[in-house]
Amino acid sequence: MDNTAPFYRSEDRWLAGVCGGLAEKFDLEAWIVRAAMLVSVFYFGIGLGLYLLAAICFPKKENVAAPQPRVLGVCQRLAIKYNWDVGLLRFLSCLLALSSLGLAIVLYLVIAVVMPKKNASGGR
Repeated sequence: MDNTAPFYRSEDRWLAGVCGGLAEKFDLEAWIVRAAMLVSVFYFGIGLGLYLLAAICFPKKENVAAPQPRVLGVCQRLAIKYNWDVGLLRFLSCLLALSSLGLAIVLYLVIAVVMPKKNASGGR
C-alpha cells in the first residue's frame, strides 16, 4: 500500500471506477472493494451516497497529475499549497458541506475570497 498515492477513479471499472481506484490505492483486489461497497449499500444505506460523492470528487486516473479546478478552485489551491490529495480534499469538503447544513459552504466561500490565486506567471 502506497500512502502517498492519490485517490482517483480507475479504468478498471464497472460504473465510475471508484472501487477500482480504491482497490489500486490500497493494493486490494477490486472485487473485495466492490463487495464491501455492495454491503454498505444494502445494509447501511450510506454506501450509494458515498460512492456518488467519490465519483464526483475523485479525478480520473489520467487527470491525477494536473487536476482541473472545480467550483472556485479552492480545493485545488489548498491541495497545491499544503501538498494534499485534491480528490480526497474535494471528497471531505463535499461531505462536510452536506453534513454541516451549509456552514461549510460559507467557510468555502470565505476561503475562496481570502486565499490568493496564482496567476499565469507563477506569482501570487
